[in-house]
Parts: sequence; C-alpha cells; structure tokens
Amino acid sequence: MPRDERPQLFRRLRTLSRRGGIHAHIVFTNVVKYAEKGEEIDYFAPGERGHVYAAWLAIRYEEWLIACSQDGMPHSHSIEQLVASMAWDPSRVLSPPAGYVPPVRA
Repeated sequence: MPRDERPQLFRRLRTLSRRGGIHAHIVFTNVVKYAEKGEEIDYFAPGERGHVYAAWLAIRYEEWLIACSQDGMPHSHSIEQLVASMAWDPSRVLSPPAGYVPPVRA
C-alpha cells in the first residue's frame, strides 16, 4: 500500500470499528528488503502503525523474519504483526515493552 494512502485507510478502519473491536495486521517492513520479480514495495517502517493505534490496547506485537524462495532464490522478508483492540481507556498507549527484542524466525 502506498505510504500516502495509509493515513486515510487506517482512519477509515478505526471509524468503522466499535469499542472493543479488534484490528489485526501483518505487514512487510523495511528491516530486510528483497524485491521479487521486479516488484516495487512501499515497506512499512517497524512501529509505523504504533502512532495510529496509540489509544488502543495492544494485544500482540511481534517482528520476525520469514524465509522465502518464491522467485527461486532463498531470501528473507521482515514482517511485523500488530493485533490491537479499541481500548476502553483512551490513555492506554501502544508500545513494545522496555527492552523488547523482536524474535528472529527463519
């Protein structure tokens, strides 16, 4: 998804959600970049969606690498998963715990 279209999409998704509603996203991040078959990808930066869901309750947040060989060449992609629920308490802030080190999966 082009970077300039993301704010509108996330605003729309939040608007359509009820209190207690859950959003789950898995996105490719720019930690490891690999363009398959000439693709052009506008990667997410790690934590980029954090400010979008700052008032939501983080249920799960993970970063990892996945192995791939879609184009015949073994390589990895960096992935970020975010699962968040519309918080009952708007003072809740989404952020990984202090000292959090994302797992690396092959």
